[in-house]
Amino acid sequence: MPTSQLPQRQIDSPAAFLGQRLNVRFEKARSRTRGPSHDLIGIPDWLIECKESDCPRVKGWWTALLYVAVPQDLKPALIYHYPRRDWRVVIAVRDVLPEFSQASPHWTIETDLEVFSAILERRTSRVRPT
Repeated sequence: MPTSQLPQRQIDSPAAFLGQRLNVRFEKARSRTRGPSHDLIGIPDWLIECKESDCPRVKGWWTALLYVAVPQDLKPALIYHYPRRDWRVVIAVRDVLPEFSQASPHWTIETDLEVFSAILERRTSRVRPT
């Protein structure tokens, strides 16, 4: 079964999934905090962070990500996963809908990896190839 048709729970690594879909090899940035957190470097203008946890902390993770991304004029994307759940992606509305370009980065959309990869394909013209 092609990766794009795998149920989300069978996707072990968002970096591998997105890399295959976008034909990009991600680099892992050094973690700024303890725990299984890392940024994926490879998509220009985006700051992509992955989190895995047993307890929901999406709002706190998002706020921390904005603290780093906004001053650098980068588009934040938070990919997270809870045990026995699908990978989810939080992105700012203003980064995907031009009519909301002036909206707060706290206005967000949550989606899955499949939709996020399609957004990146359409919104990013300068993906670094593998």
